[in-house]
Amino acid sequence: MDQVSTTAQVRVSPGSDAYCPHPSGVSSQQGLPRNRRARLKKQAFRVATLSIGTLMGRGRELANLLRRRRVHMASLQETQWKGAKAKELGDGYNLLYNGGPLGQNGVGVVICKELKDKVVDVQ
Repeated sequence: MDQVSTTAQVRVSPGSDAYCPHPSGVSSQQGLPRNRRARLKKQAFRVATLSIGTLMGRGRELANLLRRRRVHMASLQETQWKGAKAKELGDGYNLLYNGGPLGQNGVGVVICKELKDKVVDVQ
């Protein structure tokens, strides 16, 4: 018995195939963004925490560090300041702090200029 091999050349026609590159759009505008509708951009919110020992004379240095690291809000421990006040640090950062009567157990929160207007009350 002899072996017979047969080959056939086959072409695929894109017009007759059932292939669709993407589904058709829907009228409710839900699903795939085929019409290039605008999407909300994700925004990063950076939070930091620092134990600084003392804050005497380091306000500008702290603001510079937060600006370089693109931090929006930072919490500070061991500020060692008396009383409760708000203070401008520079580069648009505000410090809200609270300390004990002897300058111990002080904590603070530093916020950027975008959040400064959103603070309603500090107690």
